[in-house]
Amino acid sequence: MVDTPTMNRQIPLLFTYHDRVVGMGFTAVVSSYGRVLAAEGDGEVWIYGVEPGGIAASGSDPKEALEAFRLNFTNVLRDFASKVRSFTEFEALVQAFFADVNKPNEEDWLRAVEAVRAGSLNIPDVRREPAESRRFVQVDEQKSIAKGGNFGVDGSTIKSSVAA
Repeated sequence: MVDTPTMNRQIPLLFTYHDRVVGMGFTAVVSSYGRVLAAEGDGEVWIYGVEPGGIAASGSDPKEALEAFRLNFTNVLRDFASKVRSFTEFEALVQAFFADVNKPNEEDWLRAVEAVRAGSLNIPDVRREPAESRRFVQVDEQKSIAKGGNFGVDGSTIKSSVAA
């Protein structure tokens, strides 16, 4: 849960990440459609995971905080890939991680969505997307099997929008 008294503004965000993850004997494509709450205050910005709810990151500005969150997310995928011996195990870990919704952060996120809809939180020049849009993760195995175990993440893309 976000410490709301110390935060000036909370922004409900939706994100889309696409990653190609190389593990021991498999390559996976992970498409993530999640929710985060950006909280600004005291000269820093925090990004709190809602769905998935198990990670957070901070930075001196929104761009830096989002990049730090993205890196943390990527490191979770890399860590999972290094611990498993099959695509099936990797997929199960990613699905469980993503399904772990942080309920207190979700409550704050929903309040922030209402603030956007009421017009009390205006973020100009940022793409908006319906807050009710489906959030999920899809994990597909690529048919070209990786050899070795560098447990890398490459081919990553990122897109975010304000939930409204």
